[in-house]
Amino acid sequence: MILWRISVHPELDGTGGLLAPGRWHTQGSRVVYCAPNPATSLVEVLVHIEIESDDLPDPLQYREIEAPDDVSTENVDLDALGRNWQTDLEATRRAGDEWLRSGRTALFRVPSVIVPETWNVLINPRHREGAQVRILRVHRHGIDPRLLR
Repeated sequence: MILWRISVHPELDGTGGLLAPGRWHTQGSRVVYCAPNPATSLVEVLVHIEIESDDLPDPLQYREIEAPDDVSTENVDLDALGRNWQTDLEATRRAGDEWLRSGRTALFRVPSVIVPETWNVLINPRHREGAQVRILRVHRHGIDPRLLR
């Protein structure tokens, strides 16, 4: 499976999750968020940006990540989250934190809140199979300023 991530962090060690909470975890948890393609990766970043295009890093660093097909993966149980999971941060964070604590799988497949027909993958860097997930290449691209209008 090929995954994508836009990040200035050169490693997949989950440091960002220690510093800030996300949709699927509370602050203090090592976790790495990825998307199935560069476009979804960009949309997932842009939704959180409240800065001018001149303040963005240029170029952005798109990390192409490989997770072998046999790495353990779990799909989130949307039924357990409830009907309004998109707006219920407590429910999504609880599900992600429980997955991280359990150590059941290296990857956790979750829907994108922005585009629910696509998905994101969380990597648990502390899982024994987490070391099999690796960065293949770093692609550097500028951002089209029309996306920030």
